[in-house]
Amino acid sequence: MQSQTARFSNCVIVSFSLALRILIVVIATVPIASALDSRIDLELVAGDGSRVSVPGSGIWYDRTEYELTQEIMEIEQKLNEKISNIYGESSGASAFRTALSPDALGITGELIDTIELGRRTSGKDRTKLSEIKSLLDWISEMIDKSRSGSDSPITHISVNPSIEGISIEYIHLRDYIGLTDDQRNQAWVLYAFGKRLPLGLYYFRIAAPSIVPRTARISVWDDPTEAVIQVRTK
Repeated sequence: MQSQTARFSNCVIVSFSLALRILIVVIATVPIASALDSRIDLELVAGDGSRVSVPGSGIWYDRTEYELTQEIMEIEQKLNEKISNIYGESSGASAFRTALSPDALGITGELIDTIELGRRTSGKDRTKLSEIKSLLDWISEMIDKSRSGSDSPITHISVNPSIEGISIEYIHLRDYIGLTDDQRNQAWVLYAFGKRLPLGLYYFRIAAPSIVPRTARISVWDDPTEAVIQVRTK
């Protein structure tokens, strides 16, 4: 009798322990499920009127696309606050906004096109999404650093080591976005030392027979803007 009672007690303890574990698992997963369900749907809108819905859940949910949409919205808000702090109600904000707004630079439209293409073809261009992420990080960093900027700074872009016959070309980020490699090859502009360039973010391309070709990002902001691009000889 005592043995049966002991077995019964053990069964009760085991059953209670199992039920307690299940209860703990259920309780632990509730906040996770709630957090996932709390993601709201977003809409990405560009200045030209193009737009795309970016859901927070469901068949079209993509974490990278969702986070990039959030980052664009946060950058635009941060840019507005920075412009308000710098310029207040005065003029002068236009060049600042054109230089650093993801929408003005074409990045918002590029993300919209990438999302829509991925849905039409059932394939995600992860390389393009990674490039957009890198550009947004660059813009966000510049907004944090910048106080104001000249409309057309003098630029002193040089190369180290100094090499004869070197070619320096540049392209504004706004013109770089959305172009194919062939189109970009036609869009580069020859740079001359001391040239004035509109405020903004640029790619500079350096080439010569004796060096490894190099592309560098340069922020043309202060007047003058000075930058030295390091290259490697072959």
